Amino acid sequence: MRKWIALLGLLSPLLAVETGTHWANPADFVQLRKLGYQYAVVSFSTRESEWKSTFDAADAAGIRLVAGVYPPPYTLSNGSWTISSAGQRFLSYAATRSTTVKAIFGFNEPYWTNPFTGTTSYCGNLSATELRSLRNAIRQVWPEAKVYHDIGNPSAWAPGGTLRRQYACIGDKYADQTGVADFVGIWAYPFDKNGQYNKTESLETLRIETSYTRTQMKAEPVLLGQSFLCPNCGEATRFPSVAELQDWNCALRTLKPESLSWYVWQQEIYADYLKLHPSHWTSTSASVCPGATTPQIKASIAGESLIENTSAPGAILSLYGTNFSTQTASTGGYPLPRTLAEVVVMINGIAAPLYYVSPTQINVQVPWENRTGSLLLQVLSSGVESNALSLLVVDSYPSLFTFPYKTLELAAALNAITNAVITTDTPAKTESIVALFASGLGALQSTNPPSGEPFLEAASITTPLSVKVGGVAATVLYAGAAPGFAGVYQVNAKLPPGLSPGNYAVWIEMAGRASNGGLLPVR
Repeated sequence: MRKWIALLGLLSPLLAVETGTHWANPADFVQLRKLGYQYAVVSFSTRESEWKSTFDAADAAGIRLVAGVYPPPYTLSNGSWTISSAGQRFLSYAATRSTTVKAIFGFNEPYWTNPFTGTTSYCGNLSATELRSLRNAIRQVWPEAKVYHDIGNPSAWAPGGTLRRQYACIGDKYADQTGVADFVGIWAYPFDKNGQYNKTESLETLRIETSYTRTQMKAEPVLLGQSFLCPNCGEATRFPSVAELQDWNCALRTLKPESLSWYVWQQEIYADYLKLHPSHWTSTSASVCPGATTPQIKASIAGESLIENTSAPGAILSLYGTNFSTQTASTGGYPLPRTLAEVVVMINGIAAPLYYVSPTQINVQVPWENRTGSLLLQVLSSGVESNALSLLVVDSYPSLFTFPYKTLELAAALNAITNAVITTDTPAKTESIVALFASGLGALQSTNPPSGEPFLEAASITTPLSVKVGGVAATVLYAGAAPGFAGVYQVNAKLPPGLSPGNYAVWIEMAGRASNGGLLPVR
């Protein structure tokens, strides 16, 4: 696992167009993940009992949430917002599940519709100033929260926009829309009341709105793709065909929004919606657009010199193959994400936490919740499924971290007293204490952390092990969690006496299995 020293430096991920949908239920999450969707817009009640189950279902499926509470827990008085106690509890809870939250859903069409009374007005309801104030109020409860509003055509409300020219009563409410939200839902539905597919006109409208959202609002645009029928709406008066939906899907992606949400997956106020059309589902994924390729797993590597499809719960596993991703991305911290650069790794139906994704390699943690036995592993890249790999998961499967140094493959080891990295330039001394780093050492005597979470404190493993240096047993002083890292274990060992200067092969033996080896320089 020579790349791990660098990978633990955590590079910033490159972003791609994410795919999501409005108003899905937890029972839909697995299907959405199979289609290559990364998120779902959901609405919560104020009942706390439903929060955890929905978040847990999202985590298990590898889906993030744009999460809102209905009825809205916000009230406005004299330009100031008050968040109800239930709303504050929800925001506080969402903060504890922050890696699952893409954004907090605010309002649907707050310029056009009063969210508290349902009345509409061409003069505008909530102003940009009021929505900025709401975003600030939310961030007083959860400082890192990102806020999402569905607005539609924000440029139309600004000075010089089509609505502002028609309705002078709008005034300057929307002259400055910066800071209104972090994500703004925009749309132009191409299947009109006359049954025409107005692709060119609608695409140009969205091109304008995408640019306006980024440059004038300083927010990320989320395009809403039409996947519903509403005979009384004056637009979206027919459902698209499979070919039309696929064509519109791929056209929207050329605009390079932050994400694309299919509106709607299901919502009873509409006469028809996407969930009722299984034949249309694959037409909404990135995989159907030109350039999509099928990922192929060629090997899994539990140790740098050990190519076997075997691992252990909580262990770090490297997958090698082709077409995993069109980009290279690493995680930005903990908890580890279940989706990275439009890639998901499923192990027996559980989305696994990801460290690193590239076109030819994926580094992933085997979820702690995976049972032992023969399991199926599969990569989904933008919704395209790879071949399935049979993965044998056992209680423990030791794997030593190594790294290339000059012409040698060294064990990842530190002087346990000084924390200096052991190399040929800074070798260990005979009978000194070294700290080796490994994966796959199994359960701890204390509770294992959640999948994707780092070890928080030192804790010994439950299965004994031995360390061999040049075939001679070292004295193991500690074998357990390496605090601050997910899936990484530390083994402190006192080197045998009488070692002459040289580079010694070092490895771990555990439960009848020997790990891969690396060289340990000794002087």
